[in-house]
Amino acid sequence: SLELPAPTLQRAPAALARRLLGALGESVAVAASQSPEELLIAGAPDALARLAQAAAAQGASARQLGLGVPFHSPALEPGAAFAAALSGLRPRATTIPLISTLTGALADGAAMDGGWWARQLWRPVRFREAVAAAGAGLFVELGPRSTLRRAIQESLGDAAERSSTL
Repeated sequence: SLELPAPTLQRAPAALARRLLGALGESVAVAASQSPEELLIAGAPDALARLAQAAAAQGASARQLGLGVPFHSPALEPGAAFAAALSGLRPRATTIPLISTLTGALADGAAMDGGWWARQLWRPVRFREAVAAAGAGLFVELGPRSTLRRAIQESLGDAAERSSTL
C-alpha cells in the first residue's frame, strides 16, 4: 500500500510565491503554474503556513486547497516501481493535436509511456504554457465547478479579448 503525504497544496500569488520560494528551501515546490498571476505550491505544512503569513504581511493572500494529496510535487516522486507498474502501456500516436500540461507544448502520443504518466504525478503542471501553446479562441472546462476560467483568461493576456471560456 502506498503511503501518501499529508494535504499540502496552497494557492498563492505568483510573483510573491516566486520571491518566497527560495527562503522556504526544499520543503516547498511549485506544483502548478496556473497563470501569470497564480502558482500552486506544495510542501511541508509548516512551510506553507509561513508562505501564507508572508503573503498576508504583504497584503496578499494564499489559501490552502482542500486536496488530500500534494499532487505534482517531489513528495509524490514515485520512482522506478511506479513507472514499472505502468510499463504495460502501449502508447500510440495521436490523431488530433494534444497539448500536454507536463511539457506545456504539443505532445506526441507515442511518447506517453509509463514513465511519462509517472512524471505526471510529481512534475509541475505547466497549465499557463499549455494554454498559450494551444493558440485557441475557445476553451471549454468540464467539471462540477469552474476552477480554471480565470487562469485561462490571465494566461491569454491580451488575446483573452478574442477568446471565450465556457
